[in-house]
Amino acid sequence: MGEFSRFLAELKRRNVIRVAVGYVAASWLLIQVADVVFPLYRLDEALITTMITILAIGLPLVVIFSWVYQLTPDGLMLDKEVDRSVAGRPASKNVDRVIIAVLLLALGFFAVDKFLLDPSRDAAKVETAAEAAVERALSELENRAAPESSIAVLPFLDISPNRDQEYFADGITDELLGLLSRSTDLRVTSRTSAFSFKGQNLPVSEIADRLHVAYVIEGSIRMSGDDVRITAQLIDAMDDVQLWSQSYDRKLEDIFAVHSEIAGRVIEQLRGRLGAISEFPRRAQPTKNLEAYTLYLKGRYFWNRRTAENIDKALDFFQRAAALDPGYALAHAGIADVWIFRGWYSVLAPKETFPKAKAAIANALAHDDRLAEAY
Repeated sequence: MGEFSRFLAELKRRNVIRVAVGYVAASWLLIQVADVVFPLYRLDEALITTMITILAIGLPLVVIFSWVYQLTPDGLMLDKEVDRSVAGRPASKNVDRVIIAVLLLALGFFAVDKFLLDPSRDAAKVETAAEAAVERALSELENRAAPESSIAVLPFLDISPNRDQEYFADGITDELLGLLSRSTDLRVTSRTSAFSFKGQNLPVSEIADRLHVAYVIEGSIRMSGDDVRITAQLIDAMDDVQLWSQSYDRKLEDIFAVHSEIAGRVIEQLRGRLGAISEFPRRAQPTKNLEAYTLYLKGRYFWNRRTAENIDKALDFFQRAAALDPGYALAHAGIADVWIFRGWYSVLAPKETFPKAKAAIANALAHDDRLAEAY
């Protein structure tokens, strides 16, 4: 025990411990800065691994160097040549100052990274992943003939007086996508691919060509109070011909019937051109509470924007929808989506978010054991 105490005292006297702590802090700071800066200049991530390796190798070398040499007013000297009565204290103060400066820099960088850079970086990762998914999906379709029984539902336009019903227009689009996808004889383009053309003023024929579909549905909604006008049209993209168009003036409470009516008319028109096309299986009305339905649509609207702020809004709307109608399975599935997202992208620890997601999924399946979103 006495030998160890003397060895520890010698480490302190030679400032070995101070130097090691300072080196580790400085190394951590360099690695964090490199992790942020390297991607901006498109530098290979392998360089960060190389840097970590070099810094790790350097630690024992620095420790040995600080054991052998001492910093004195006359510069670096071998420890055995130093007058111990005058060398230790000034050197210790200098090392302490360096350590404090490095730790303050590290603390400052941590704060900036955590509260300023990290949220934007997470959002950028999500946006990049979404863009990559769209490009991958579209590239897989290149040089492939469009199947005759293929269709895309383009995002419906909001032409309401205040242009404040985009969430509702997106909801109509999603419902039609879901209903048509239930027909086993139709190939329906995914939401991700179809929505990638939202806001782009491109000819329908060009969009259909990029999506490799033979038919396209487009439309609009106009809402005023509880009155809703939905206009939909089916277009033969190959010949750029409108096959069918109709407007539906309904009360908001009839919205679920309109979804099925439009999808049914589309199937009817396609059956006349393509022959036998199976009907889509009907599913029960997801909720009878219109306010809960509206809250759910708003939740989906913000969910699809995939930023930290919008995800928080989505969770609030999903939870409010579920509170109004506890049996609303889709609202519980939306809650699960948020918790999975937060865990998957390390917004919060997965051990905290995934159990909450599982609980929400269980609630969804308890009320609708055939809900695709929950599965």
